Amino acid sequence: MSYYILNMEKSRLVYVLMAFSAREMRQFGKFVESPFFNESSALVELLKYLHQCYPDFSSERIALPMVWQQLFGDEVFKEIKLRQLMSKLLSLAEQFLAYQQWQHNPIQAQIATTMALQDRALPKLFWSSWTAAENTNEEQPLRSVGYHQNRCTLAQIKHHYIEQQEQRDIEPELQAVSDSLDTLFILQKLKFFCKMHNYQLISHKPYRYELQDAIVEYAKVQNFEQQPAIVAYYFALMTIRNKEENAHFFALKNILQQQHHLFSPEELQDLFVLARNFCIRRANVGERDFAHELLDLYKTEIDQETILQNGYISPATYKNIVTLAIALKEMEWVVGFVEQLKQHLRPEHREEVYALNLARILFSQKNYAPILPLLQQVHYRDTLFELSAKTLLLQTYFELGEYQVLLSFLDSFSVFLQRKTSVSNLRKHYQNLIKYVKKWVSIPDYDKAARQQLWEEIEQLSNVAERAWLLNKVRP
Repeated sequence: MSYYILNMEKSRLVYVLMAFSAREMRQFGKFVESPFFNESSALVELLKYLHQCYPDFSSERIALPMVWQQLFGDEVFKEIKLRQLMSKLLSLAEQFLAYQQWQHNPIQAQIATTMALQDRALPKLFWSSWTAAENTNEEQPLRSVGYHQNRCTLAQIKHHYIEQQEQRDIEPELQAVSDSLDTLFILQKLKFFCKMHNYQLISHKPYRYELQDAIVEYAKVQNFEQQPAIVAYYFALMTIRNKEENAHFFALKNILQQQHHLFSPEELQDLFVLARNFCIRRANVGERDFAHELLDLYKTEIDQETILQNGYISPATYKNIVTLAIALKEMEWVVGFVEQLKQHLRPEHREEVYALNLARILFSQKNYAPILPLLQQVHYRDTLFELSAKTLLLQTYFELGEYQVLLSFLDSFSVFLQRKTSVSNLRKHYQNLIKYVKKWVSIPDYDKAARQQLWEEIEQLSNVAERAWLLNKVRP
C-alpha cells in the first residue's frame, strides 16, 4: 500500500481541523473530553496527538502508521480500526461546529428550547420561553431575512401550541402566521429574483421568473415602509428591470447609507453589488456621473467596513477602486485608500497587491522614477500579479526613454510569457504588446510614414495588451 494512501493529510478530518482557530482547537478538545459527547478514550488521545501536529499537519507526522504508534504503541497496525476512529472524530468535529453555530445564535437556541417545552406540555415554561425568544428577536437591531424567518417560526410555534390545547374559544393566531409567511415569502422572492437576474447577466443562464410581475406589483402597492429589507430588495430589483430609471437607484443608495445598521453584512454586500452594477451599466454607456456615484458607493462601503469579507478586501476590489479613483482624478483620496486598506489585504498577497496599485497611482501621476525599485523589490507569488508588474515596468521604461534597458527587458518578458502556462489565454495579447513596442523603438524619429503605418496596424487589432496606452504613445 502506498505512502499516500496511508497518510491522513487528505482526509476530511484534517481538512476540518485545519480550518479551526487555535481557540477552537482548545474548545474542541474540551468537547471531546466531555463524557456527554464522547466516552472513547482513544478519540481523546487521537485528538491530543493531532493537536500537537496542528496547524501544519506535516505529512510525516500524520502518516497512519505514525499515528497508530502514538495511540497503540507496538500493537499490530490495523488501518480499518484507525480509520473508524478518524470517522468518529470527524463526526464529533461536525457536532462541535453545529454546537458552536447554535451558541453564537441565541434566538435559535431559544426557539429550540421553546419547541422542546412545547413537546413536553409545560405551559408556564413554554410561554416564558416563547416570550423570551420573541423579545430577543425584536430587541436585536437587524430587520433582515433572519429576523423575518424567526418571526415566522415563532408565529407558527404559537399557533401549533394553541391548537394542541384544543380550546375552541381561543383564536389560534392564524392571521399572524399568514402575515409573517407573506412577508417572508415576498422578501425571499425579491431577494432571489435579484440574485437570478444578476447571475444571468454573467452566465447567460436562462431562469424562470415565476410570480415576478405579481410580486413586484404587490410590493409596489402595499405599505412596506416598516420592512426596510423588502423596500431595499424591491428597489434593487427595479434597478435591473428598469435600467433607464435613476430614481430606484437613488432610493436604494439612500437605504444603504441611512439604514445599513438594519441589515446583516452578507445582505449589505449583496445590495451594494446590485447598486454598483447599476452604476457600471450607466457609466459604460457614457454617463460619467454614475462613475462618481460608483466611487461614492465604494466610499460608503469602506466607511461601513462592508467592503471587507472576514476582515479582508479582495485584490480585485482593491484594484477596481484604485482604477476608478485614478480615472476620476481623485488622487489625494486614492493614496489614502491604498495606505488605509493595505492592512486588510490578505498577508500572502499584501505586498505585491499594495506595490502594484501604488505603482499604478505613481504612473498616473507621471512620477516614474519610484516605480522601478517599488516593483522590482517585491516577490510575486501570483503569476497574474507578476504579469501586471512586468507590464507596468515595460511602460515605465518606455516613458523614461530608457530604450536599451527596455529592449533587454522585453526579451526577458517574452521568456516569462513562454514559461508561464497559466497565462496561455493572455499570451498573444502581451506578445503583441512586446512586438509593437520593439517595432516603435526601432523606427527612427524622422520616419513619420513608418510610425503612421505602425499606428494603423495596431489600430486594426483588438488583441493587444494596454492597447489604448500603446496607440497614444505611437501616434505620429
